[in-house]
Parts: sequence; C-alpha cells; structure tokens
Amino acid sequence: MSENSPTRPHRKTGQPRGRPKGVPNKIAAEVRRAFAGLWDDIGPEVAGWIRAAAAEDPAKGAQLAIAVAEYFVPKLARNETRVDAGKSFADLVLAAQRQREGKR
Repeated sequence: MSENSPTRPHRKTGQPRGRPKGVPNKIAAEVRRAFAGLWDDIGPEVAGWIRAAAAEDPAKGAQLAIAVAEYFVPKLARNETRVDAGKSFADLVLAAQRQREGKR
C-alpha cells in the first residue's frame, strides 16, 4: 500500500483516512436538520405565498410550487422514447401490453 492510500490506517488513531462510502457528511446532515426545522416553521407561510401568486397568475403559482418541490422530491431521469408516427396512442398502449405479456 502506498503512503497516501485512503484505506491505510492513520498512524496515531488506527482509523482509515477519510469518511467511509455511504456515511453522510456531518455538516451536510446538520444543515439538512436546520433547514427541516426552518421549513416546519415557515412552510405554511410559503404555501400561502404560493396560493396568493396562483390566484393572480396560475402559471406563476405552479412555477413556484415546482421550484420548492425540487428541494424535496428527487428529479426523475428523462428517457427518450421513439414511436411510429402513424399509430394512435391507443395502438401503442395495446402493443406495449401485448409485448409485456409475451404476445405479438
């Protein structure tokens, strides 16, 4: 093992260098807890602001709701699907169902 290897134990403590994979960063965990506490206090107020914005402009209210949700809901991966332009949506759904069932 080289002198700078992250798995080599530290000379004084005997502990490996660095944080093991999967262990959360302590500072990040503290910040998340603090933000969660803050959100508990102001969450209803923010919801009111979003409703007020939506009353004037529904698109703006939706935009604000999505912006807030991005901090709490993980984004889904985007996949591209190619379809035959000549088929209806119902035909595509039926074809997908048949394919799943093993029928063609």
